[in-house]
Formats: sequence, C-alpha cells, structure tokens
Amino acid sequence: MFVKAATFLLFFIALAPVAVTAASPGLEALRQGRHAEAVDLLRRELQTSPLDPELRRGLSLGSLALGGDLLKEDDLSGALEMFRRGAELSPDDARFPLYIGYAMLRQGRTAEAEESLLEALREGGPSGEIYHLLGRVCYREGRLYEAQTYLEQALQLQPQQKEVTEFLTKIRREVKIAEGMETRRGGTFAISYVDGGEELGDQTLEVLQEAYGDLGSLFNAFPEGSVTVILYGRKDFVAVTGAPDWAGGAYDGKIRVPVRGVKEMTPQLRRILYHEYAHLLLWTLTRGKLPLWLNEGLAQVAEGDLHHRQEGYGAPLPFPRLERSFDGLNAEEAAIAYRQSRDFVEWLLEEYGWPRMLDLLLAQGRGEAFDKAVASFLLYSGEGFESVQQRWLAEQWSR
Repeated sequence: MFVKAATFLLFFIALAPVAVTAASPGLEALRQGRHAEAVDLLRRELQTSPLDPELRRGLSLGSLALGGDLLKEDDLSGALEMFRRGAELSPDDARFPLYIGYAMLRQGRTAEAEESLLEALREGGPSGEIYHLLGRVCYREGRLYEAQTYLEQALQLQPQQKEVTEFLTKIRREVKIAEGMETRRGGTFAISYVDGGEELGDQTLEVLQEAYGDLGSLFNAFPEGSVTVILYGRKDFVAVTGAPDWAGGAYDGKIRVPVRGVKEMTPQLRRILYHEYAHLLLWTLTRGKLPLWLNEGLAQVAEGDLHHRQEGYGAPLPFPRLERSFDGLNAEEAAIAYRQSRDFVEWLLEEYGWPRMLDLLLAQGRGEAFDKAVASFLLYSGEGFESVQQRWLAEQWSR
C-alpha cells in the first residue's frame, strides 16, 4: 500500500528588488523576474567582464531564483545545478547549502542532504527551516530521537508552524512505540522489530537484500541512503499509519508491515516485503507522481507470484476512483481495486513491453505530465488513454 507522504517546505524564493546601476541586459531581465533569460545573459556578460561585482552578484541571485523556479517544477537535478553554480559565486550565502540540502532530501540523498544543511547552519546560524529539514533527514534514516530534538528546536524558533507541530506529534508517537523495539542493520536496510523478533528480523533483512538485487535490476533503480523497515503488531501499525483493516503493509517513506504475531518468514510476508519495496523504488523513480492504480499494479507485478490471490470478479471500479487513494474502500472494494490495477498493468506490459513502461516511469520522474508521458508509451496512434482503459475493461475484465 502506497501512502503519499506530505509535501513539506516548498520554498518559493523571493528576491529583494535588484538595483540596476549599469547598462546590463542580464540585470534588467533579473529585475523583471525573467530568471532563465537573466542567467543566460549574465553568463555571457561575465565572459567579457569576469570581475564585475554587480554582474557576479546578479548571476548569483539569478541562479538562486532560477533554482527556486526549477524546484517548483520538480526539476531537482536542474535546481541543484543552479544552486551549486550560485554557491561558487557567493560561498558565504547560507541559502545555497540550505536549498541544496532541501533538494537532496527530496531526492532521497539523506547523508549528503544532512552535510549540506549542517553547513547552512554553520554559515547562517540557527534557523527553523534548517532544523525542520534536519529533522526530516533524521526521520528518514530512522534516527527518531535526533529528529524529535531538531523539530523541537524548529518550534522554539517558529512556534506557529502547524506542519512542524503535526510532524513532531507523529514522531513522538513513533518514539513511544520504538522504545520496545530492537534494530538490525545490514547494507542499505535497518529493520526494527519487537523484542523477541530477532529471527524474523534477520529473515526480513535477507528477503529485502534479495529484493534489492531482484527489483533493482527490474526497475534499474538502487536507492541511496538508508531504508527503514518496521515490523509492528497490528494495533501499533494502525496507530502509526492510520491504514484500513485490509492493509497488509504501507510505504510512506518507510516500509511498515504488521506481522500479527508471525515468528518466521512466510510466503505472504515475503510478497508484502517485495510489494512495499517496489513502492519505494517507484517513488525513487517518479517522486510519487504515478496514478495509484499504476503504482499498486506495478508493486503487485514485483511480487513475482501474480496469481496467488483468490480471484473475485464483480463490477470494476471507475479508473478515476483509482487515481489517488484507496482510502474509504471496504475490503471487498479494495480487493477489486487491487486486482483491477494488477490485471490492467499486466495487460499493458504484455501489449507494450517493460522497456516502454520504464520510459513512462522515467518521464514521470522528469516531471512530464502523465497524459503526455503515456502518449509516448502507447502504440495506438490517436487513441486516448481513457479509450484504452475502456477497451481493456470490455475485452479483458471477467475473462
């Protein structure tokens, strides 16, 4: 089950008015907010006047502003390039390591993000934004106590931040549950489990290390940084995730699985671990932009045993209902939603092949609109995707 994580701290970088005291087309473009044009013009002007302080400052500010524009467009690589270029011109400006750290965090590069954010803290002094982001880094890496401390510091500086307050409440709840857990680390993974679950924790680590190779090769994706996996009792799982009763697992930046007293690995638990790890890889590739039916369908394909479930038919659900969330579905509707997602994705793979599916995923990761990306994925000239869905329902459902 994929749970869309909340988007946090989307920075909208506003520049102070730029004083134009020289005849510079680049500075004029910057003053008017034409950031991409300004950066291009200022680079050219600096080729002829490389030591001009106004042009250097203008290009630094332009790089900052253009990086902010690219962040809003979800072009994280482009934003990082702009921030790094700006930092070369203004190495003492703490905004650059702050935004570099933010972009890296969104890419899942937690160790590098932490290093950059600590640099921003050294250069710019205490900041609620920096402490918030450091809290996010520590949370991603399973360092709950450090995350809690950073968020408390963030609220001391900016007490009215509702998002930080809610996140801190969530972490405190998880800290309380984690106090009764042990953690086993190996390679990319950190597995937390209740006392007495050492054997299951070791087996979970082995399965996920296999998934790292199997699914990494399938999706051509190998995550950077630590992957946190938590094995819960059902009550604690629901308390942390708010997931419905029918959920067998959840991925919200961490892999969370209720084990219901299971003491050793089972085929069902193995499938769930592969399923949730596939969600992590899909997030790595697409930053959570996939429609949910495609996300869940691919995660089921990644399980390997495609027909292990008891088949049940019944009326299909409208595809728009399967775009964003399966919340609110009862167990019977959820079974239909998962089966419909799985069967449609299997059919798409049979029709168009895995390489085209990977192209679609990568296009989503670049920020391309789904309709545009899927148009290059489909082979039928002029056929809309809704028509493809309806044709599949008519030809394949209940066969």
